[in-house]
Amino acid sequence: MITGPIFSIELAVDICKTQIKYIKKNYVYYIIINELFDFRKQTIIQNTNHSNIIFEIYKKSNVDLKLDIQYSRYSLVSINPNWLKYNTSEAYIYDPRIDKNFKSRYIPVEVSIFLIELIDKGYINELAIRPDANSFQNGENRISLLNEEVEFGKIFSFDEFKKIKITKLYSTNINDSLWIAIDDSNITFEELVNDFHITDKNEITTQVVHMEYKVVDNQIVITHIDHEYIYYSFDEYEKRTNNFRQKGKARKREKTFKVDKSYIPFVSEDNISLVYIILRAFFKNIDLVDEYFMNVIKDD
Repeated sequence: MITGPIFSIELAVDICKTQIKYIKKNYVYYIIINELFDFRKQTIIQNTNHSNIIFEIYKKSNVDLKLDIQYSRYSLVSINPNWLKYNTSEAYIYDPRIDKNFKSRYIPVEVSIFLIELIDKGYINELAIRPDANSFQNGENRISLLNEEVEFGKIFSFDEFKKIKITKLYSTNINDSLWIAIDDSNITFEELVNDFHITDKNEITTQVVHMEYKVVDNQIVITHIDHEYIYYSFDEYEKRTNNFRQKGKARKREKTFKVDKSYIPFVSEDNISLVYIILRAFFKNIDLVDEYFMNVIKDD
C-alpha cells in the first residue's frame, strides 16, 4: 500500500509553473551573478604573475633573469634580435639558452615582421620583449614561411616636423584624442579613447609609444623605441585629458617591447615608417594616426 504523496500530472505542472515564476523573478540576478563570475575569471587571468612564471622557466635552464637589466627594470627579456621569427600566421621567438620558443604577450604580427626586416638590414642592435608565459614550447619546432607579401602603410618624408612641439588631435568623438609631444631628441605618442579599459583595480589604461631620435645628414634616425601601457586613477585621467604632463601613477607602467642602441631610418628606402606601423598596429583610433601623419608629411 502506497502511503506517500501521489505524483500526478497536475502536481508536475504546478511545480513547473512555480519554477518558471522563480526563474522569471530572479533571472536578472542570475545574469548579474554570471557576469560577475566571468569578470572574476578575467580578474584571475589579469592577476596571473607572468613575470614569476617566466623567471622559473628560465631558472630551470640555469638562466638567471635577475642579471638581465631589462627584466629587472621592466619585466622584459633581452633577446638576440635574430631569434625573432615569423610564419604566415604568427610571430615567435626561439631562445636557444632554454631551447624553447614562445610568443610575445602583446606585439602584433605585422610589427614583428617589420622588426625582422629591420634586423636583417642591421638597423636594430638590442631588443627586449615581454613573453607570454602561457606560450612556451620545447624546441624550435616551427617552420618559417616567408612566401606571403605583407602590405604596410606607406608615408613620405617629414618637413620640419620638429617645429611641432605638442599636438592634440580629436576624432569625431570628442573623447578620443591623440597627443604628440616632440623635443630635440624625443617623440611621444599617447592615445586616449572614449571606450577606455578599466582594470580590476579601477585603473584607466592608455597606450604610449616613445622614441628617441637624432638627425644625421638631414635624415631622422631612431635610436630607441618602446610601447607601454599607462595606468591612471580616475582623478589622474580626468586631469590628463587636458594636461599632457599629468602622469599616470596608479600602477607601474607596463612595457611590451623595447628597442635600444639602434639606427633605424624614420622612413625606410621603401617609404615605410616603423613608428607609423607600430601606431596603427597598437592604437585603436587609426583615423587619428593617419590624420596626424597626413598633416606633417609631404609627397615628394
